[in-house]
Amino acid sequence: KRMLDRSSNRTEGYHLFLEPTGTLAYELQRIIETLAREYGGPVFVPHVTIAARIPSAQGEENIITKTETLVKECSPFSLTLGDVGMEDAFFLALYMKVQKTNELDMLHTRANELFSLSDASLYVPHISLLYGNFSESEKNMVPTFALLRGRSFLVDRVHLYRTEGEASEWRKMQEFQFQGR
Repeated sequence: KRMLDRSSNRTEGYHLFLEPTGTLAYELQRIIETLAREYGGPVFVPHVTIAARIPSAQGEENIITKTETLVKECSPFSLTLGDVGMEDAFFLALYMKVQKTNELDMLHTRANELFSLSDASLYVPHISLLYGNFSESEKNMVPTFALLRGRSFLVDRVHLYRTEGEASEWRKMQEFQFQGR
């Protein structure tokens, strides 16, 4: 198993995302666009990753079928934003943690089972605000987003993205509405 290059701006395969809804989605999108402009990073849709780097070799039809299976038992649930985090990793330059819930944990675990993904690292659900490789001092200039802390949003679907290459190349393939009651 090869190590992921945390500074790389590229990814591969497919990802499953949960996307915020309502006014919060709009606010997060504006923050992402503003930071991308100020720091020269890419613009992307705010999201919480539940499955990462699903190999293309599994085949798109198969991936779609497995995602349909994943949402069958899911009922809509709420997620709440937590603290701001920063790491020396392109896709984790600046993010807001998302408070763990049983539903989120189960969804992540089930997705990893369905797609046979081994998740070596601890699952830290989050919504990225900025992608890029920046020094600590640069990131310390980033305004605090404490105002968003504690804000919640409802999720009722999974979004399948083809994530080959850079963020600008990612394509949303399909949305899958939760089927649970």
